[in-house]
Amino acid sequence: MAQLSKIALLEARRQLLLAESESLRNQLGTEIGQLQAATGWLKTGFSFFQLARPYWPLVVAGAGFLISKKRSGTLSALDRILSAWRIAKKAFRFWRQHSEAISPPEKER
Repeated sequence: MAQLSKIALLEARRQLLLAESESLRNQLGTEIGQLQAATGWLKTGFSFFQLARPYWPLVVAGAGFLISKKRSGTLSALDRILSAWRIAKKAFRFWRQHSEAISPPEKER
């Protein structure tokens, strides 16, 4: 009789552990889905930077050009702002063209 009650207790414990295991498995699946959604942009960003890699020397040269000007005055500052605006417009146009060409990462489940 004692053996039977011990088996029943072990079976009840086993059922509780199975339920807890299933609950944790579902929770882990949900968290992985949220993590994939939160980091989905990484693949697109990395491929964009790999694609834009040959143009980084031009970006650095442009930044150096804007920083190295030693002229003072309002006209010089406006000239720098205008130059930066032109470079930013070209960079944005380039980014837009290439980000549309790159397909978003597929969700894996």
